[in-house]
Amino acid sequence: MKTVQVSFLGLGVIGLQLLKYIIREREGVRKQYGVELQINKIFVKNLSKDRGEVVEKEWLTDRPYEAMEHADLIVECIGGNGYKCTKDYVMWALNHRKPVIMSSKKCLAMYGTEIQKAAEKMQTVIKYDATVGGGIPISTVLEHMGKCEQVEEIYGISNATSNYILTKMKQENMSYKEALQEAQKQGIAENNPKEDVDGWDSVYKTVILAGFGMNVWINPQEVTPVSITHSKVELDQMVKPIFSVVYDERKRTAHVKVKPEIVEAGSILSCVNGTDNLFVIRGSESGERAFYGAGAGARPTASAMFDDMIKVLEDWI
Repeated sequence: MKTVQVSFLGLGVIGLQLLKYIIREREGVRKQYGVELQINKIFVKNLSKDRGEVVEKEWLTDRPYEAMEHADLIVECIGGNGYKCTKDYVMWALNHRKPVIMSSKKCLAMYGTEIQKAAEKMQTVIKYDATVGGGIPISTVLEHMGKCEQVEEIYGISNATSNYILTKMKQENMSYKEALQEAQKQGIAENNPKEDVDGWDSVYKTVILAGFGMNVWINPQEVTPVSITHSKVELDQMVKPIFSVVYDERKRTAHVKVKPEIVEAGSILSCVNGTDNLFVIRGSESGERAFYGAGAGARPTASAMFDDMIKVLEDWI
């Protein structure tokens, strides 16, 4: 039986949930795939922090490269704050032919070209479902799009925090400030929600979709998102935080737009409320296809990472 040593970079809420999934599903993976999943090391910054009974102390290290050295598979759960360091760790792993499951959308959006080229050069893989859409398997969709067609446009709603706030403003006649406070109370918005409400979270996700879906990597810093902080929602209007990326076949480039927009009552976008997301992919041959589901949360996101792990295992066996 093949043993696969899994190492973690970071162990926040999503990482801890993924660890629980690995432990819970270990026996099923053994039976179905003939693979024994073992936890090798978990890189954390604070070794003394209480992480609950599920985490064994001998797994923990505060040395990232020690965590990766003897691993077969790396799961990156660092998030956006340390995206520059995350890039260094991911590149090291890929250059040592170790598959990487990513969750940091900011790192992947900023350095996607380098990361993708490194994976191709070293004949290993980068999986990224957790970076876009929570539990929606959008990377799988893009990977299995018709081989004879071009993805011409991807649009929809990709930020759960902004969508929740605008939904509250519409449905309960709240002010922006009141809706934000409610989102923070419910744990849907960060204490500093700037990247979400100003559109940067959606920009990073849209760049990733363009990179893997259209093979065009855009510099996020060249995109100017429009914040929802000054949005006014009238009683007869429905405002949604919309993203879109459109492929320009003549120039072989793509154009990104992230802004709150008024949508018609009959639009497919009008039905997406709260923390849900929607992705509409328009292909040159198949037309539009829509994918709807939970756009945030530890369980859907960790589930996406676990599914990415299984995809890697399937390639090995």
